[in-house]
This record gives sequence, structure tokens and C-alpha cells, in this order.
Amino acid sequence: MRLILLRHAKTEKAEGGMSDRARRLNARGKADAPVIGAYMARHSLIPELVLVSTAERARQTWERVAATLPSPPRVAYEERLYNAGAEAIIALVKGTAPTVRTLLVVGHNPGLHEAARSLGLRPAYYVLLVAIPVGLRVSIPAVLNTAVSVLKNSAYLQAIGLAELTFVAME
Repeated sequence: MRLILLRHAKTEKAEGGMSDRARRLNARGKADAPVIGAYMARHSLIPELVLVSTAERARQTWERVAATLPSPPRVAYEERLYNAGAEAIIALVKGTAPTVRTLLVVGHNPGLHEAARSLGLRPAYYVLLVAIPVGLRVSIPAVLNTAVSVLKNSAYLQAIGLAELTFVAME
């Protein structure tokens, strides 16, 4: 069996009185989920069965991923995935019919990460396939903004600006 573990997309912060289960995807999460679905479709990572946590953010993630797949697979909304640890997730996987060749589990960390580690995901692969891509996705815009700001406010550029202003003023 091929197992695909997918953490829900980026969510809004819980506000006063809001239950954790009710948290929804934020704008970034709504944009990112279809990208994952398109990646899955492009690389033939199409599940036959999907187990989805009953939390709203997991449901929304799955809906956006599913919209990009060529045909919708069977889906089971699974209460036991909400805040599940590695043992519970692995038990759900083991309880899947042996005829299922590709299973997608949409849930939450740290349980999904722990399950992946328990099933053999080595730390080096985690860093290479998860941590670095996520880190780059988050940090590149900030780094580029800082670089642009430094260039715009540097003494070299200000000196050029001053020389040009002086030249224009002399005309």
C-alpha cells in the first residue's frame, strides 16, 4: 500500500470562544491546498481512499485538494483522526482494506509527523522534503522584501539619486 500523509493547510488563529475543531483555512491555506492537489494529480498520486479528520480545516483542505484531482476517490470522515497520535493513525491505516492500493490521510500534526517517523521517515528526508520547502516558502518573501529595502535605501543608490537631482537642477 502507498500511504500519503497530508497535514491540513494553513489555518486562522483561534479567536475567543472558537472551538479548535471550528478553525478554518486562512487565505494562504485556501491557496496552498489546490497546489498540493495539482501536484498529486501531476505525479499520479491519486488515492483510492481518503481518511479525513472531522475538524473543519481538514475538511476544507480535502475539498480543495479533491477539486484538482481527475476523479474523486472514496472519502471517510474519521473522528479518530482529530488530535490523533501516531499509534491511532497507524491503527487506522492498518485497519484499511488490503485492496486499497493508495491511501491518503488528512489530519493534524504532531500525530502525522510522529506516524511518519514511526513508519520509517528518516530525519534527513524530513528536513529535505518537508522542513526546507516549508521554510523557503515562508522566508523567501521576507528575504526579498528586505533585500529590496536595503537596495532602495543604500548610500550608493542615494548618491546616484543626489547626482541625478543635481544634474536636473542645473538644466
